[in-house]
Amino acid sequence: MTVLESAEIGSWEDLWESVPVIGAGVRAASTRRGRDLTLEGGAAEVVVRCDGAGVPREVVHRGRVHRVVEPPVRWYERRNWWESEDRVPRESRTSMVDRELWQVQALQGGTTAPCTFRLVRNQVSDRWQLLGVTLG
Repeated sequence: MTVLESAEIGSWEDLWESVPVIGAGVRAASTRRGRDLTLEGGAAEVVVRCDGAGVPREVVHRGRVHRVVEPPVRWYERRNWWESEDRVPRESRTSMVDRELWQVQALQGGTTAPCTFRLVRNQVSDRWQLLGVTLG
């Protein structure tokens, strides 16, 4: 068995503890910009107009048309499909296990700040639902 000796080198001081933080202790002013709205009771239906490849180009929310201004981001999440679907057709080519989510930045005509929409597309019915929106 080998025994190693240990010796204390000295104390260590974190230099970042002494660096001042800009804006520390200052409360942020509350503004309408960047306000996140999450829908109560789940998702609400929304109209999404897509191009030929299925990529969202317009979002109609509360009767107002928002034009997509940045490339949308798409990803998939696992879900408990058996809680929302009665049966999965054997010949179905769509995934019932994954749900297709999109994040879209869109601009309403006459405004300068885009809204960020969090959307989910039902792959069977091809219907869209709004999960939440961040007002621009």
